[in-house]
Amino acid sequence: MLEALGIFAELDRGEPVAAEHAAIESLKLAFEDASAHLADPLMEDVPVESLLGSDHRAARRGEIGRRARPSAAPGGATDTVYLAAVDGEGGACSFIQSIYASFGSGVGVPGLGITLQNRAAGFVLDPRHPNRLAPGKRPYHTIIPAMVARDGAFDGCLGVVGGFMQPQGQMQVLRHMLDDGRGVGEALAAPRLRFLGGRAVGAEAGCDPALLAGLRARGHELGPLSPAHAGGAQAIFRDGDRLTGASDPRRDGCVGVAPPSARHPTLGPRAR
Repeated sequence: MLEALGIFAELDRGEPVAAEHAAIESLKLAFEDASAHLADPLMEDVPVESLLGSDHRAARRGEIGRRARPSAAPGGATDTVYLAAVDGEGGACSFIQSIYASFGSGVGVPGLGITLQNRAAGFVLDPRHPNRLAPGKRPYHTIIPAMVARDGAFDGCLGVVGGFMQPQGQMQVLRHMLDDGRGVGEALAAPRLRFLGGRAVGAEAGCDPALLAGLRARGHELGPLSPAHAGGAQAIFRDGDRLTGASDPRRDGCVGVAPPSARHPTLGPRAR
């Protein structure tokens, strides 16, 4: 998501069709780099600074034209949950729990009711690839709980579940808030697009027909996107001197406020 945002921010976006085209193409390039380079940083040299650097962004940006370019599918939807928590003294937590595929590995822990994840499906079997399968190694995965700062201070927690929809959904929510000035609830509820692979893009019901027509004219192959595959978001952001939380209407989450009496009796009010 950081690479896609970096490429997108420096493009001449202009009107809505050009901006959405730029966002889709930026995500394609970032997914390609992630697929080629991301691996367990404790076991592989992952060139994060280079991938996020201005020279690389400029080179990648030069690959974006007026027409949609084909790119490999990033991956499908998965089973994940997200929560955000912020206290009145500035402590914040952005948290994702995921078992990846439905029922994860299909293996349960007797007596505990816990299903083990199958994130090892994210490994590559090519022995030359940095994300190759190896003992004790963590796979490339999709879970990216986010925290946002403004002028060096906490501004919000954000997460979008849905496998490889996570960076796409986060980017769209942030664009709605930062570029369009929407409130957090409106930003989470807005219709979404999802790059699926090749030139295919799924579009939720409610997307502007003129926007979709403009994307088709640029070569994007648009089809329907169900709410179940559009990701589910939760967020808490600062709103002046208040905190504003929102839960994605596509899912069964909620926003709650705990009274001071609910603070942990041992850890105290600054527990994170």
